[in-house]
Amino acid sequence: MNKKQIGALFDLDGVVIDTEGVYSRFWEDIEKKYPTGIPDFAVKIKGTNLNSIMSHYTDPVAKAAVLDALAEFEKTMVYEIFPDAERFLKELKAAGVPCAMVTSSGEMKLQRLFAQQPHLKGYFDAIVSGEMVSHSKPHPECFLKGAEMIGCRPEDCVVFEDSLLGVRQGFRRKGRGTPHHFSRHNSHHCRRPLHRLFRRLHRRKLPLPSKYLN
Repeated sequence: MNKKQIGALFDLDGVVIDTEGVYSRFWEDIEKKYPTGIPDFAVKIKGTNLNSIMSHYTDPVAKAAVLDALAEFEKTMVYEIFPDAERFLKELKAAGVPCAMVTSSGEMKLQRLFAQQPHLKGYFDAIVSGEMVSHSKPHPECFLKGAEMIGCRPEDCVVFEDSLLGVRQGFRRKGRGTPHHFSRHNSHHCRRPLHRLFRRLHRRKLPLPSKYLN
């Protein structure tokens, strides 16, 4: 593993594609129909995988209904890439910085995403989906796996994530160093600052230490 190689780990929803608000509204509606009793349920489950979300439903009938509703919802979802994120991904690719997509999303959703946006996959050297890890976010397993798959040490990776407090603590517990953080913890307020960051990095022509780029 090259000790001087920096890598970039990207969350998907709300960072690369503009879906976070749509999902929040979906889960808010689901909570009204099939209440879990968890305050701010749509916020609490943000970034977690489907198995983790479904563990909150103890009634098999409700669980089946929620899964059916989610499947129908995602069938018609339109995936739009944030322009600033795509521009930044292109520049990282040109600079030779290995990138991994690290998402809690499942394989079916990723298939639909790449069917709509087939070129997006080419920006990433590795993809970590929700089925590839045993622990959901905020556990750091997915990010550690992403770093491994692109051949970088965790402490040499920059993480782009819109809800990162738990991941940051997880990295520290593992003793693997701390990634750089460009986030706020509330996704509703995060999108704008994160994409301002992408624009600033674009204007500055990738201000990453040159020793990491080779």
